[in-house]
Amino acid sequence: TIYNTRLGILFRAMQVVSCAWVVTTLVRDRPWLKDYPVRPYGHTEWSEEGPESAVNRSDVEHCQNPGGFKYRSNSGKTLEPSRCLRQLHGDKVKSTSSDLFISTLVWDTFTTEAQGAKCALPTCGFAALPIGAEHATCSCRQEDIFFSKNVEGDIVLFHHGYSATFENDNFYQISLVTETVTSRSPKIVTRVVNSNGDECTVGGRSLWRNTDSENGIFGTVSEWLACSGHNLDEYVQGLAPTDGSQAPRLRMVGGEVNVQFHYSSELEGKDSIDLKSGEDVLCTVKVEFIPKWNMWETLSYLEDLVAGQEPGSHRLRRSYGLSFKSSAHG
Repeated sequence: TIYNTRLGILFRAMQVVSCAWVVTTLVRDRPWLKDYPVRPYGHTEWSEEGPESAVNRSDVEHCQNPGGFKYRSNSGKTLEPSRCLRQLHGDKVKSTSSDLFISTLVWDTFTTEAQGAKCALPTCGFAALPIGAEHATCSCRQEDIFFSKNVEGDIVLFHHGYSATFENDNFYQISLVTETVTSRSPKIVTRVVNSNGDECTVGGRSLWRNTDSENGIFGTVSEWLACSGHNLDEYVQGLAPTDGSQAPRLRMVGGEVNVQFHYSSELEGKDSIDLKSGEDVLCTVKVEFIPKWNMWETLSYLEDLVAGQEPGSHRLRRSYGLSFKSSAHG
């Protein structure tokens, strides 16, 4: 046996340094908490009619005094609603692959074009025609501006989930595993917060477990807006005319309701929610709102289309309202 004290001390020092380096690297990098990007999976959003007692009320300002919402823009354009009307759900709600649009104000322009004797019809204002004017043409226009009645009582629902690909290290090889989780999964809990990160109540709760969200996470339009700190009857001062006249109400302007879903399995400090770190997933839903003129435009013909003939009557509908947009990350 050969003994070398200095070599032994060096060997032990190297062991200690190696162990310290491994421990420091693990504590610093925490590889078990490596971030893996998520993609939306099973995300759907839709709207349903609210309870009859809420959506058919007439004792509300936009129905009792619609003229009080009158707005005149810097360009001189005037928006003055004359009534409120409970629209059919399909007329009020439009859905695309990226958002859900709910109209709060409708501006209809009806245009009728006629020729000859038809120009004397009531739809064209009894225009007086001279003798021999059978080839004369005329065009008349009528406008109807009204509020969509009590849209704040309608329900907006979300199903959500994510897909993520992880590295599975089996020591001798690394394989990729893709996991998909939805709001119906027992391992996920959904928590709704406002733009400040404070819990916010929609549908009677701020914390949704999988048994609560079987039919979707839902709340009224007014509840989702309240989580962003807004309501439909507030004034949008940022869009006020420069002449100092009244700013438009949010019910007339519309805007974007951004509902952001953030998924995380890092659950430190979340003991009150009763989740297991590394096994369960917390989805934090943050609601933010951007007020802006938000319009959906459609053109409808009001008479049967005949080949080779231009339609004589049509309706241009400009609907202003809310666009609910959802996104997922984590």
